[in-house]
Amino acid sequence: MTDTTTTDTLQKFLFDAAPVRGELVRMEATWREVLNRHAIPRRCGACWAR
Repeated sequence: MTDTTTTDTLQKFLFDAAPVRGELVRMEATWREVLNRHAIPRRCGACWAR
């Protein structure tokens, strides 16, 4: 069984009938690694994670 709480994902999307495209990004493992490697105040890290 895969632990989905530590998965980083990138999903691109495109609407054919409109000039709209984008990317949905979810960083779990990467975000935790950034927080562990840098001295970011807890309050700031919690705000940035939203």
